[in-house]
Amino acid sequence: MSNDETTTSHEGQADYRPARLWSVRPYLPSDLPGLLELYRLTFGRERTEEEFHWKLLGRSSPFDTIWVAATEERVVGQHAGIPMQLKLGDRTVAAMHAVEAMTHPDHRREGMLTELGGALYSRWRDQASPLIMGLPHAGWGSRAGYLGYRPAFPLRWLWRPLDPVALVKNKLRPGSTKSGVLPQMPVRYSVGKTKVASVTEADSRFDGLWARTGPSYKNAAVRDTAWVRWRYLDPSGQNFSVLLAEREGEPTGYIAYRMHPLGSRLIGRIADIFVDPSDRESLRVLVRAALSDMTRRGADSVTCLTAAGSPLHRSLRSHGFLWNRGEYQASFILLSDTVPWEAISNPSEWLLTGGDFDVI
Repeated sequence: MSNDETTTSHEGQADYRPARLWSVRPYLPSDLPGLLELYRLTFGRERTEEEFHWKLLGRSSPFDTIWVAATEERVVGQHAGIPMQLKLGDRTVAAMHAVEAMTHPDHRREGMLTELGGALYSRWRDQASPLIMGLPHAGWGSRAGYLGYRPAFPLRWLWRPLDPVALVKNKLRPGSTKSGVLPQMPVRYSVGKTKVASVTEADSRFDGLWARTGPSYKNAAVRDTAWVRWRYLDPSGQNFSVLLAEREGEPTGYIAYRMHPLGSRLIGRIADIFVDPSDRESLRVLVRAALSDMTRRGADSVTCLTAAGSPLHRSLRSHGFLWNRGEYQASFILLSDTVPWEAISNPSEWLLTGGDFDVI
């Protein structure tokens, strides 16, 4: 019996594919070595066990977070998710952010993305996630729609120069001004009654900040103490700096950012800014303090990814951030009729940043 199967493409031509020698199932701890190797093959960089556990197993969840495709000999595919708490209107729901669809090079064009993703998404539906959020890769083509993704609005990059002289030199003569990333140092900054300082641990102030400021957004990923601790301050993460703004002893907002090598240059990347949209002073002081710190540490420019048309996007434009190339489509799969599309598809009703996804 032949080990190949023949299908017909949408153009009517024969499309020969190897028979599927793999099956899909939930992750087992014994899969870890194979998944670390698959990550290297897929993304071209190494991943440590610590990083794997932090990202995909580091948050308590009622949902499966990793499913794999495996042959009898090895793991050949993965699709995973990060548990999220989402504020949708006047309620908070547990949902999933889909990440890291990986296929071994030897098993491409075998329908693994749709079969593995479909099985995992069905599992999340059974586990009562009302929706899935994600940034489907452009290379997925029509398969994103087949899996149920529906694009809602773009997340667009904004950009601002920090050191114009160094920026021009780096573009004309790459590496001419870079001397290495300076280490993190405590940041203290104040304007009027608003004071900003570095934090290295997420404490109850972030719960208080979310309780007071979260209602100013109709829709948002919950930014409480647990989220800030896991996303930005866990040492297994990506070495973020977090600045907290306070006024008269009450927290009024935070900003999270990190340094990022770009070729021979260094740029800053703002992952998240959380303030009440009407609190212009806190936003201004947080942005100034972060930009000053990133400039000191060697960044020639800074980027930020936000939902186009959102209050934060408009505020950053008013603070000198410019349009930059590139965007992602914030997309959702509705798994329950308890969340109507109209309630989540308007960017002006969202606080969504790059830090809510895994692209920063």
